[in-house]
Amino acid sequence: MPTTETWALVSDGVRARILRGLDDAPPAPGPPAELIGRSRYQHLRAFYAPPVPVQDEPARGADDAPGASHLARDMVDFGRHVADRLDSHRIARDFGQLAVFVTPEMQAVLHREMSRGLQGTVFLESRVNLMRLSEGPLRARVQLEIRTQRDPGEAPAKGSIRSSGRH
Repeated sequence: MPTTETWALVSDGVRARILRGLDDAPPAPGPPAELIGRSRYQHLRAFYAPPVPVQDEPARGADDAPGASHLARDMVDFGRHVADRLDSHRIARDFGQLAVFVTPEMQAVLHREMSRGLQGTVFLESRVNLMRLSEGPLRARVQLEIRTQRDPGEAPAKGSIRSSGRH
């Protein structure tokens, strides 16, 4: 039987949290937030490792920020990990609706990495970084955004971008 439970993803591209049980007025017993983790910065570490002579290494342009492409690859790897983790929970029918609160850079990565099935559960996207909020205020802000999406009569929180359905 499909579930209608609502979850939320909050990420800044380096860290991610999944909030569960968002349909409960008072939070359900147990931890409402699941910290997925942090990027391991594997590509950036490789950038700062002692150089290994490479014959065909492409020349770097003057405008390239040191490590910028490495950070971008780390974000892609992390985005893939987050999308895979969410997709496994979707397949297990742990949730049926997903609200996404991420930075614009992470949003672009997730759009590429999410399966069609996972994309189909997204009913709200907001390009806002909420990672600095502690658990209580984070949960309250996310629930307000979700209520606002479901009941357009409520005023949206500052900085939100509403989206209904597909992106």
